[in-house]
Amino acid sequence: MMDVLTGGQYNYLENRNKEIFKGLRLGIVKELTYATTLDSYRTEENIDNEVMAAFHRAVGELKALGAEVVEISFPNIYSLAGKATNQAGMEKIYDAYLSVLEKYDVSALIYPTYLSTPLKTGRDENGVFWNIFDDKQQVFINNCRTLSSCAKLPEITVPIGHHSGGPGIGLEIAAPRYSEQFLLDIAMAYSETYDYRVAPTGAPDDYKASSMGSLRNVLDDYYARLTEANKPPVTEPSTEPPAEPRAPEEPFDLPAAVVLLCVSSVSLTTILASRRRRRQEEETPEEAEIEN
Repeated sequence: MMDVLTGGQYNYLENRNKEIFKGLRLGIVKELTYATTLDSYRTEENIDNEVMAAFHRAVGELKALGAEVVEISFPNIYSLAGKATNQAGMEKIYDAYLSVLEKYDVSALIYPTYLSTPLKTGRDENGVFWNIFDDKQQVFINNCRTLSSCAKLPEITVPIGHHSGGPGIGLEIAAPRYSEQFLLDIAMAYSETYDYRVAPTGAPDDYKASSMGSLRNVLDDYYARLTEANKPPVTEPSTEPPAEPRAPEEPFDLPAAVVLLCVSSVSLTTILASRRRRRQEEETPEEAEIEN
């Protein structure tokens, strides 16, 4: 799909860096990962233990792949995000993001996709109705809208686990603008080694049922199908007899048409005048007097 968006001018798989983790340095944003006084919802009580366990395991896996992972601080992230309502505000938070990368010498920032226990919806087995819009009943701490959407950054989510409540658990990676290849390289390299994707229980697992093997097999098959689809169609010779040539149409003669229209108008006027004159001749003096 990404290749299609470039108009076929770029192939992300062919330009992949398979050694992406060599020398890679990533920064964990503390303000988006742990409890903080900068956001009243981000308390120890509201942060889910399963989410944090999966995140810490993923950090260890990134290190095992060769990346260096450090904790960094982005203290004004919430105040800047709250002001990113126009282009100027978006540029301010982006400039601050770049400053953080430079300060800590990291290539991208990482943090959990969400921190709270996955939301319940509908009525449970005890008859309790759960409203996803009632933050007094249950809190949802979502990191997707805090940085990338405010600073117009490319961001990718990598599956890092599965919550006992049902949803998957994700790791967010936010990179500078125009770093799509970089993000895809990280996500692909990690997912090929640690595949935590779990199909939704309410839908068939088409990925597993396809028996296509690894993610690499799926991508190879996709590009093979894409290449086949882009081949020009083979046109077979037609068995139908050729159509008889049509006689060339005479060009439209505008002056002649105008003359014909004028003649027709004069002829019609003459006919109407002649009929009126004949009718007047046939009228009796009494009828003529009444008409006048």
